[in-house]
Amino acid sequence: MKAPFANISVYRTVRARAVQGLSLVPLFWAAAVGTPAASGQNNLDITFFVGSDLHYGNIDGTNSSADICRATLDCMNALPGQSYPANAGGGTVAPPRGVLLIGDLTESGAAADWGALTNDWGLNGERRLAFPVYEGYGNHDCATPTVPQGIQARNPLRTGVSNISTNGYHYSWDWDSLHMVCLNLFPGQSGDVDGVDPQGSLSFLVDDLARKVGNSGRPVVIYHHYGFDGFGLGWWSDQQRSAYFQAIKNYNVIAIFAGHNHLVDYIPWQGLNTFKDGIVGKTLGPGYVISFLVAHVTRNHLTVVERGTNGNWGNVFNVNVTTSAQPSIVNNPASTTAPVGSAATLAVTAIGPNLNYQWFFNGTNALAGATNNVLCLTNLDLSQSGAYVVLVTNSVGAAVSQPATLEVSALLAITSVPGVLLSGNICSALNLEYSDTVSAAHWQPLATVTLTNTSQVYVDSTAPAPAQRFYRVVSPPTPLHITQLPAVTVFGDVGDSLRLECNDTSDPSANWQPLTTLVLTNTAQLYIDVSAPGLSRRYRAIASP
Repeated sequence: MKAPFANISVYRTVRARAVQGLSLVPLFWAAAVGTPAASGQNNLDITFFVGSDLHYGNIDGTNSSADICRATLDCMNALPGQSYPANAGGGTVAPPRGVLLIGDLTESGAAADWGALTNDWGLNGERRLAFPVYEGYGNHDCATPTVPQGIQARNPLRTGVSNISTNGYHYSWDWDSLHMVCLNLFPGQSGDVDGVDPQGSLSFLVDDLARKVGNSGRPVVIYHHYGFDGFGLGWWSDQQRSAYFQAIKNYNVIAIFAGHNHLVDYIPWQGLNTFKDGIVGKTLGPGYVISFLVAHVTRNHLTVVERGTNGNWGNVFNVNVTTSAQPSIVNNPASTTAPVGSAATLAVTAIGPNLNYQWFFNGTNALAGATNNVLCLTNLDLSQSGAYVVLVTNSVGAAVSQPATLEVSALLAITSVPGVLLSGNICSALNLEYSDTVSAAHWQPLATVTLTNTSQVYVDSTAPAPAQRFYRVVSPPTPLHITQLPAVTVFGDVGDSLRLECNDTSDPSANWQPLTTLVLTNTAQLYIDVSAPGLSRRYRAIASP
């Protein structure tokens, strides 16, 4: 359990899951198809409060839960206009669109306690609470039919509610493009560990999301009493949670709120953001704080902050979400270089619901089967050098990545050859000889070199490294200086045009400098780098347009 009022920040990106069977659109996809409900979602800015476990009817010594709840309610009324803590991004708290109450509204479902609660909290801001309230029942409330039936009667009267389950218990509504769903106890079709019936909440959820959200990609917030902490998990089964996930996995669920164990927390579940509210109306001793949550949703961000009735801010949770239905690219694929015969991987990170991917090569050439966010290219050849982009689409819009350049480098063999530095007058003809032993009897003529400069290098390409060769100039005798020159053998197909580049650092990611362009006349062609005597130099050869 997390200690209350610890200031923490959680950064998490909600990643939409691709839905199979949706057709791709061409690269030059022009028109975005929207839905009326999705209008304004790019400017989404919604604040709401969340409370749970009011326990009207409970008396702890001299502390009445009803009195505690009234103090909490007054804190909610006074909060708009006050400043958020710095680690929540600053700014001031906006008036909430409403207040979610997530179960255990009463201690035991007594009619008098339910009456006191509705008198205090009202329905649409007409009582002590100045804002609309959207409550759901918990396990304590199911001790009698009073609370579930009371919620059933209130649902048609709530501000903005657009869908109610056939049995009247569960409901949903929209705040601009944000879709809100109340499932009361938990999403399920069969009873909890105590046999309490969730009253078809899972069936309602499936139908509601299909009809009210569909493939629009609109953001969804769901709330119910049982959560995903160790205590909450014991009240509903793995099978029930698995069925729940299957029902929501293809929708843009940006948050799930729960209550039940009285401590605030953030619990990632199946890649989704789940938040656990604390307690609004019951003192439980040291370590427990009377508090509620303040949730603020914007286009790409959700901030959830704990507010204590003592006037202090508590836990802060910051999560990255996508509330826009259109795809958005977060990380573009990165350019890379790989040698012939190896593999290369390009990847894109995009957010948005129900995403589809299609990679393109050098413009509009769609790559067959390249329909994931990661493109894996194997057994590379020079023809695969070029620009790669990925088109990310869903039913609402499209986004195109920045191009990533793949440079496929030819295979090279690096050796060295002797470079003989000759000095003399311009136009002098020097007779150069060599010997592979120190014996004077083995000197052989190598070349007659006519100097075009007073200092000139003669490359002995007949002597592979390591050079075991001696040199001298006769007629006339001339001093020599011997150095080693890099000899680069470039492999490829006849006719390949390759740009040979060099790098004088030990860092392969440093800037590469062009050295020369080679058009291969053989499948293995030698290039001697006379500009690098004695240097330790890196080389690569990539396809030249």
